Amino acid sequence: MSSPMKALNDLNIFVETAHQSSFSQAAHSLDVTPAAVSAAIKRLEAQLVKPSDLLSHSCLCFMLSDTYHNRWTFWKAGESETVVVKSQRSANDGDVVRRWAISGYGIAYKSLLDISADIIDERLVPLLPEWQSEPCPVYLVCADKRLLNHPTRALHQFLKQKCEQRMLQLCDIMSQRYSQTV
Repeated sequence: MSSPMKALNDLNIFVETAHQSSFSQAAHSLDVTPAAVSAAIKRLEAQLVKPSDLLSHSCLCFMLSDTYHNRWTFWKAGESETVVVKSQRSANDGDVVRRWAISGYGIAYKSLLDISADIIDERLVPLLPEWQSEPCPVYLVCADKRLLNHPTRALHQFLKQKCEQRMLQLCDIMSQRYSQTV
């Protein structure tokens, strides 16, 4: 049996969040979704009002492309605020960070699309809804440009439509639950 890393290296087409310039392969945008600060409901003790409030909470960080993501930037009314959060836990797997947030180990800074099911099912709640956060582009990436054929384009359109539907559903639910416009 091959290792999980070997299996990832053998993928011809995959979905990835990053900036398109980081891909040497052919990449097609699926959607651009904002990142979200989220927390496990049972551990949310105080409503956060501004990004600097994160400094008094345990946050969860992850590594992506050899970069430790502990600098979280938010915008409101044309002003930006960047906080360097403290983390007692970090991982090189975003899903591990998501599961830690669900388990109540801290606050995670994740793509809304990535945690949409958790917000819909109320396992996580969005924090700082009045603040915008960094965009999180999602791409369908082909390891080789020769894979840009009709089935791949059909898959791209299908995934793009599903991402758009999920974001509309999520925005509707969030505006109903939290009386905030997303």
